[in-house]
Amino acid sequence: MNPAAAAERPAASAAAVPLLQTDAVRKHYVGAPRLGHARRVVRAVDGVSIAVEGGRTLGIVGESGCGKSTLARLLLQLEHPTEGAVRFEGRDLAAHDAAATRAYRRAVQAVFQDPYSSLSPRMRIGALLAEPLEVHRIGDKAERAARVAQMLQWVGLPEAAVERYPHEFSGGQRQRIAIARALVLQPRLVVLDEPISALDVSIRAQVLNLLHDLQQRLGVAYVFIAHDLHAVASLADRIAVMYLGEVVETGPAAAVAAEPAHPYTQMLFAASQLTLHGAEVPRGEPPNPDAPPPGCRFHPRCPRVMQRCRSEAPAPRRVGAGVVSCHLYPDKE
Repeated sequence: MNPAAAAERPAASAAAVPLLQTDAVRKHYVGAPRLGHARRVVRAVDGVSIAVEGGRTLGIVGESGCGKSTLARLLLQLEHPTEGAVRFEGRDLAAHDAAATRAYRRAVQAVFQDPYSSLSPRMRIGALLAEPLEVHRIGDKAERAARVAQMLQWVGLPEAAVERYPHEFSGGQRQRIAIARALVLQPRLVVLDEPISALDVSIRAQVLNLLHDLQQRLGVAYVFIAHDLHAVASLADRIAVMYLGEVVETGPAAAVAAEPAHPYTQMLFAASQLTLHGAEVPRGEPPNPDAPPPGCRFHPRCPRVMQRCRSEAPAPRRVGAGVVSCHLYPDKE
């Protein structure tokens, strides 16, 4: 796959309600008070608005500590927002009753970074894949077994795998099992939180191709979270770039890959060893999220910093096909 592939897919209807979206969502963690100091507030996610269309892939990229995994936990209802809303088909998750919450947890599944820690070592693969069906009371024993066999076939594993344990498989095979377990309920959306970063480089492309093929087969939507912009650009329709709890650039994957606008996005391309003439890699490490710098949060590391950046937070503005929060681009009405 290549980043331009996303441009070949038909555009979603502009009038359609997104399958999943966040509205200026925030997640702040308040630490214990210290003598002579105010309470420490970690702004893990700080005003993020994203949208995922049915059957499409939204890629979310950024360095470790930028808030990607916290955002994933908000989408999965493992955490609740400090402010803002997470909406599924237009409805705020905070308004869900018990039945709606159960339906949401069936409709939205997850695949995490380490397949070994997400699979019980004491359960055979057949039981691991059948467990979500049992929890949600889907089918009888024979129907569940048939669904499990089908999922193993779709992820490229033999039916005999049902009798084996996770430790008997390689890392790439275990991630295939984790993907099968997430998809066995036929969800509407899967949150993929760093699903390839623990795999060997030689296996990563295979897993990305598998995810693409399964999406074409099942029509499932993905939120694909990673720090590798190259991997995300190969699978996503749209990309959102996060820095220190905020989204600094969003746009169609092909456009962001061809002409990244924000200096931080350019840094990520350079770090992924993509061809980008004139890119400069900024100095230093990201600041602590409990003490973000004033103005543009990226300014202490930005090679193109201006005086305005040190005191004034940039508003989102349209640049080409995307939206960028950066003072390098003029404000437009």
